[in-house]
Amino acid sequence: MNLKIALPVLLFFCTFVALYAAYLLWQETRSRRAQRFMSRLEQGAAQADLSQPQFLRRGQTRKALLEGLIRRNSWAGKLDALRNQAGLHLASGTLTQFTLIGAALGEAILWLSGLRGWFLGLAWLVAMSMPLGWLFWLRARRCQAIERQLPGALDGMIRSLQVGQALSSVWGALAHELPMPLQEEFYRVHEQLQFGESIDRALENLASRSPSADLKFFVTALRIQHQSGGNLVQLLGDQASLLRERQELRGKIHALSSEARLSAWILGVLPFIVAGGMLILSPGQLSLLWNTPSGLTLLKIGVALQAAGIFWLWRLVQPDARA
Repeated sequence: MNLKIALPVLLFFCTFVALYAAYLLWQETRSRRAQRFMSRLEQGAAQADLSQPQFLRRGQTRKALLEGLIRRNSWAGKLDALRNQAGLHLASGTLTQFTLIGAALGEAILWLSGLRGWFLGLAWLVAMSMPLGWLFWLRARRCQAIERQLPGALDGMIRSLQVGQALSSVWGALAHELPMPLQEEFYRVHEQLQFGESIDRALENLASRSPSADLKFFVTALRIQHQSGGNLVQLLGDQASLLRERQELRGKIHALSSEARLSAWILGVLPFIVAGGMLILSPGQLSLLWNTPSGLTLLKIGVALQAAGIFWLWRLVQPDARA
């Protein structure tokens, strides 16, 4: 394709995509407070067994329509759960739009560069899966941060209970002292209790917003104590000791598996480094992989085997430290 025509078209498309993405971010940031206010009103209406006020049903925008379309699908609940566990405040509709924009941009770049056929399908698959992988990475990082902060939060709860504060007021007091992301989770529990939600329901919602096994242990212990009674201070102290022991064990496992993880990184990245070096030093020899039928076949087999090998190496160096 003529570069004099392809480059202006590509620049115009990239500029349009960047402006539209910036508009989506601005709109999401602007409406975040309004969405929080509406969720509070909906919680209050649900507690009073009232229908949604009429003014909340107004202003159905395109994003709201897209949200409704997404929620009708079976995967919408899983996507919402993953988004909440990752701590991402983008709506599902906005996230879907970003995914489609990124996929379309990748397809346009490959098409203008002259690549056709299965390259476009592979690029579409990679572009569509990248936001999902980003969500999983955010969820894992947020889960690790919660597990690091939880023993200190339990110590703070013990001190507050020992000076005479009620458990329902401890959540709000700790929400002003703890760092993110545990601060946000404790504040949500405090908000739900203030709106009349039961402590059992608030703790169940807390456990559903994080895949952390440590947090689920803590929630389960609190729910059992709330139903059967007992010494809450001693229970929280035992929980804090148990969580610190689990963190120490995970640290030892992480140190022992560091050599295996480094080997997995080297084996996973090395083929791409070698291919990039060959593409720079001898592009004619490497181009045989996509310019000939036998080269395309070998390239497909190689990509499939490399993807399977990376996945297998990743599973091998992931010890089940959360069991």
